[in-house]
Parts: sequence; C-alpha cells; structure tokens
Amino acid sequence: MRKSKLNLANMISDLALLTETERDIILNALSKLKDQAKSKNPVRITELAGLGKEMWRGIDVDQYLKDLRSEWDDRKIR
Repeated sequence: MRKSKLNLANMISDLALLTETERDIILNALSKLKDQAKSKNPVRITELAGLGKEMWRGIDVDQYLKDLRSEWDDRKIR
C-alpha cells in the first residue's frame, strides 16, 4: 500500500512537468473515468425503502406524533 502512495505522490509532482494541454487531457480522462464509475453503481431512491424500519418496531406511531406535537408548544421561535 505504501508503494502505491509513493507512486501517486510522484505522479502528482510530475504533473507540473507537463504542458497545459497534456494536463487538460489527463483531467478529461480522469473525469470520464469518474463518470463511468458513477454510472456503474447508480443509487435509486427506491433502494432506501424499509431502511431503518427496525427502529420503529414496537413504537405506537399515534402516540409518538402526539408526544412530538406536544413539544411544539414549549419551543420558542427565534
């Protein structure tokens, strides 16, 4: 792992030796790689369905809402 970091550090310092055009080419290539990685694993909102449902197990929703709303009167608006 350490060798990888050293190579990365060398690569970054070597970027200063490149022309602006060469750096732009590298920047565009990295941007494309990043976009490709994002498109391979898109996250859909529907995948979150049911997430955290175990937290609500055994909770009376009506009572929870009643308790929550009762706190509103105690809060001061700033």
